[in-house]
Amino acid sequence: MDKDQNKPIIVRLKKIEGQVRGLQRMIETDKPCAEVLVQVSAVQSALRMVGKKIIENYASVCLADFQAIASHYDAGVSENGQEKSATSSDFKEKIEVLSELIGLLTGSEQPLKTRLSEGENE
Repeated sequence: MDKDQNKPIIVRLKKIEGQVRGLQRMIETDKPCAEVLVQVSAVQSALRMVGKKIIENYASVCLADFQAIASHYDAGVSENGQEKSATSSDFKEKIEVLSELIGLLTGSEQPLKTRLSEGENE
């Protein structure tokens, strides 16, 4: 990720850091459990959103890399089957990495392509 993409993520993480400190103070001052849990939920939601943004940024870079590889291949640099399989392999590898990251973020142990083929909407 480039620095411009990182800035909003860093700002958001600093806000989350403040929320976590607030949670610590709530525990130290014996705030009611329900109030603490509401704040815990807010922090978890904020972290999920940061994770999604990181994946979006990674996906845009990852797919841009693949597009460059595909463009290179489509330009006719080499017409042999070996390069085609390497390009296909690169694409599959990037999709698998993205699928694993999305699974980690959503808490699913099934790969994204399996969930989609089974009709699960993510």
